[in-house]
Amino acid sequence: MFGDIRTEDDWQRAEKRLRALAGEEEFDRVAVIPVEKIVIRQGFRIYCEENSCGNYGVNYGCPPDCGTPQEMEERVRCYRRALVMQTRMEMDDVEDAELTREIRREHNRKAREVGERLAAEGLSGLLLRPGPCSDCTVCEKLKGKAGLFTQKRTSCLMAYGIDVTALAEACGMRIDWDGTSVSYLSLFLYREDRVGTEYAGDGATGEGE
Repeated sequence: MFGDIRTEDDWQRAEKRLRALAGEEEFDRVAVIPVEKIVIRQGFRIYCEENSCGNYGVNYGCPPDCGTPQEMEERVRCYRRALVMQTRMEMDDVEDAELTREIRREHNRKAREVGERLAAEGLSGLLLRPGPCSDCTVCEKLKGKAGLFTQKRTSCLMAYGIDVTALAEACGMRIDWDGTSVSYLSLFLYREDRVGTEYAGDGATGEGE
């Protein structure tokens, strides 16, 4: 249906379809916002460089291979609209790493499904998900090889410098940092300058590609 969009009214109807697709994946909250409402702080790159997650320099979807802070912001800013999808779950123990990883894994799977379904209906876009790209069992970066599936590779919101707290506020979503819940956000950015129907991750290419 997205291939026939011509007017702003067409886009308003199309965004109902975006929300419906995300709703079918049973996200807890869904919102559509202008990209200019996304707050990006390039200084957040320092948190990736601290490498607390262990993926810095060993995953093509993570810094420094994904791009400089300026390049990452430019990728976001070439789009006009963002579909924001939230998974939020109350937890007795947010330090349960195995459970939180499973929640994030399921959230990312559903976000990927939304992106692929939108592409199948004619809407190209840029998908951002929490955590490192994990669609390959082992990243080709660790094997010293050029990355596979570069058009479907994703980078995390932190790599883009996105202020998640500000994003949630812009969407009217709730995020608690008091240890009572976990919350994950993914974005599908669309309405770019280029016209196309193929699905894209972040479109970045790893070193040596």
